[in-house]
Amino acid sequence: MADPCETLRRELRNFAPRPHGYERVVKRLETKRHRQRVLAAAVAITIVLVGAALFAWAFRSEGVPVGRPTLTFPLGVAQGAS
Repeated sequence: MADPCETLRRELRNFAPRPHGYERVVKRLETKRHRQRVLAAAVAITIVLVGAALFAWAFRSEGVPVGRPTLTFPLGVAQGAS
C-alpha cells in the first residue's frame, strides 16, 4: 500500500492555486463575520423589545373598578310608565 504522505506530496507538486484565492477566502470570512454581527444585533433588539413589552404589560393600568351603574331619568319622565 502506498504511503499517504508520499501520495499527497506527489499530488501537491501538480497543484496550482487559483488566482486571488487567499483574498477570496478573506473576503468570505469577513462577509460571514458581518452576517453574524447583524444577526446578533437583530437578536439583541428582539430581546430588548420583548422585555420592554413584558415590562410595560406587567405594570399596565387595570383601570378603576366601577360599581353597579345606576339609571337616572331626566325630569318629567316617569319610571315604569308605558
